[in-house]
Amino acid sequence: MTENSEQPAVTNFEQWKADHHPDRERWPMPQPFNEWLSATKPGPKGPCPECGCYGLRRGANPAHPDDEKVVCTNSRCEACPWYHG
Repeated sequence: MTENSEQPAVTNFEQWKADHHPDRERWPMPQPFNEWLSATKPGPKGPCPECGCYGLRRGANPAHPDDEKVVCTNSRCEACPWYHG
């Protein structure tokens, strides 16, 4: 960053991620993951629109267990709720 930059320096990585992907809900990684897979339902049969993998599941954020959503299970995909770049 230069002194003349109008953007403030990034001092908080979590805030930076939220600012750059404000529509992305982030969840803690399920532990153990296999139990989470067993407890969730399969998602749509098609691929993830972001990464193309076929790992879509129906699951809920642990903080909001009544709000089930279709999620990508590829942790390298930005659409995955536990993506950590």
